[in-house]
Amino acid sequence: MRRTAPRHPTPVPARERRRVIALFLAFAGFYLLFASGHFYATDEETIYTLTERMVDQHTLTLPSDAWGLATTSGRDGRQYAVTGPGQSLLAIPFFLFGTLTAPLLPIEARGYATRFAVALFNPIVTAATVALLYALLRRLGQRGAIALSVAAIYGLATTAWPHGRTFFAEPLTALLLLAAWYCFRRGTEEPAGRGWLVAGGAALIAALSVKPHAALALPFMGLYLLVRATNLGRVAGVWQWRWRRGLVLTSYAGLGGMLIMMPLGLYNWALFGSPWQTGYGGQSAGSLFVTPLATGLYGLTIATGKGLIWYSPPFLLAIAGWWPFWRRYRAEGLLCLGLVTAHFLFYAQVFAWHGDGSWGPRYLMVCLPFAIVPLAGLLDSMQPRAWGRILVGGVVVWGIAVQLLGVSVNFDWYILRSNEQERHFLPAASPLVAHAQYLGERISLWRGRLFPAANSAVLVRGFAAAEPAANRPNERPGIFPRWTTGAGVVAIHPATHDPLTVKLTFFDHRPTALRTTRPVVLVDGVPVADGALASEDLTGNGEGWIDQFTVPGSAWDSGQVTITLQSATWNPHALGLGERDELLGVFVHNIEVWQAGQSLTIHEALPLDPMPQTPRQRFWWYNDDRGYWETRQHLVDHWGWYLAVAGFPRASAIAWAVVYGGISTIFLVAGLVLGRSTLPGAPARSVAPPRRRRRRNTQRARYKPRSPQ
Repeated sequence: MRRTAPRHPTPVPARERRRVIALFLAFAGFYLLFASGHFYATDEETIYTLTERMVDQHTLTLPSDAWGLATTSGRDGRQYAVTGPGQSLLAIPFFLFGTLTAPLLPIEARGYATRFAVALFNPIVTAATVALLYALLRRLGQRGAIALSVAAIYGLATTAWPHGRTFFAEPLTALLLLAAWYCFRRGTEEPAGRGWLVAGGAALIAALSVKPHAALALPFMGLYLLVRATNLGRVAGVWQWRWRRGLVLTSYAGLGGMLIMMPLGLYNWALFGSPWQTGYGGQSAGSLFVTPLATGLYGLTIATGKGLIWYSPPFLLAIAGWWPFWRRYRAEGLLCLGLVTAHFLFYAQVFAWHGDGSWGPRYLMVCLPFAIVPLAGLLDSMQPRAWGRILVGGVVVWGIAVQLLGVSVNFDWYILRSNEQERHFLPAASPLVAHAQYLGERISLWRGRLFPAANSAVLVRGFAAAEPAANRPNERPGIFPRWTTGAGVVAIHPATHDPLTVKLTFFDHRPTALRTTRPVVLVDGVPVADGALASEDLTGNGEGWIDQFTVPGSAWDSGQVTITLQSATWNPHALGLGERDELLGVFVHNIEVWQAGQSLTIHEALPLDPMPQTPRQRFWWYNDDRGYWETRQHLVDHWGWYLAVAGFPRASAIAWAVVYGGISTIFLVAGLVLGRSTLPGAPARSVAPPRRRRRRNTQRARYKPRSPQ
């Protein structure tokens, strides 16, 4: 293996450090601004709960009766997290930040505040991965523009962006493996790189504490270190192996690994009875590897439901760039190829190969940085060619558009409404298609709610969800029937100033003894006069009513008129008359509005229910809006939207948005300002050879001529 020196000079260290910091700050601010602020799966809830228990209870045990936790029995019979302890430990500062900022919100929202803060962990991790990817490529000798391009493509056009909004363990595992690679490379090329080797070994084993499946990378990272440490290669056709140097350097990496392996082994031994036993130890190979290899490979590569080429299109460019990359960097090219191939082959056979609850193939996130690194070879080989730039630009734009679909629409909204096999393998049922449709439908829905069309009537507040038909409980109900919650308000937007005719059909289902007052109808807050209201008692006992009245055209000047059906409230469960435990008004069977002989369209613009307080209800409030019978859906999967509709006091919501949005914006602006010199086209500076100082003659001259007289 013949080694070639980098074609590009080593960059100025101070400037490179500034570029790496700028890249991290810019992407951290960007990711934080586009964060969701919540969890998507029970894996995340498990990692968070372990963090919470370590801080609040000073224990590693998890409650056995808590909702949404993936636990396993330990040697003492108590419940412990299936996941490793690494991410939960590193998330403690984020949890503490959440507890510090929780007083900005109501006291019952502490769980929201701490989960929101912990959910910011992976945006920071993913930004660090982007910056480290740039630093690694520069360490390999790539030009600054190419290194910056690959890092930006990874951060914007691959699933790194949507997965960075989750609290899954894959992004941190990928960062630690990439850090081990960077440390091994730097530690084996610098004379005083022993500390880097120790750090690399520690990072490699730390990845196991986050996700035990990171053991897939151990043989490839170890072989890479061995090749680098021994300086194995061919010189003049003869293989040379500096085994003493290799023994010394690998021992430093082993020392770093032991620094993490010892506490991790003690953790596993104390909880599960063996240093090598993890929370996943209960799974046998027969129950784990149940997917046919061909099916899994098809699903992870080219299937429209989870295929990597669809969800991370730059992977196609990286495949094309592997050959030129390998020709320059033999050991690095083989490392990327082996590690990525091992992950494909392993996860293609597991029962949950798809890693649902995420955008694209979740488990391949661990090897995604290694899969994208060879893209530098393609960019370097085709840089002068215009057609190459157009091709790369088109694929990158495609990748960014795909990620925008993933960050705009919650993954679970479609997963909970679709069939697994169809979603994974049928192009028409692909999440790519569904998310685009969802986004368009919800934008149209909320545009109609915020800006109602003329000649329409809109339910704006005071109504519960529509009731399904008794004989068709699984079908989506219409606008009516539904309960009011005390004062149901309808906003009418007439097309002309002709009089309006309004007909209300409703039932007062309170017990007879409680029906002492009759519901009142108000027009723009003023009760309708008895002489103007035609009432018909449908049941003859004051339970069912039809109220009809006319609103003259002179009654509105602002383009709308509000009709309010106001009544006393009652709780069926408190009275022993049903299971419904909430305050209800009257049961509205129908509302009809006519103008100039034509019926107005009635739809709803009701606010979302406030954010629930319990973790389980809050989880479904984020991730499953089917409970509103598809009439009260979230617009986008974004922290700002959830904060706006959570029902918090306005001052609290504004304070939270200012603090969080301000910190994110400062990160982004600081990164852009600091890194303005890293943009393509900026002049590259290199280490110049040291100037040789002219030696001064410090000896006194033996003869000094006299100055002329």
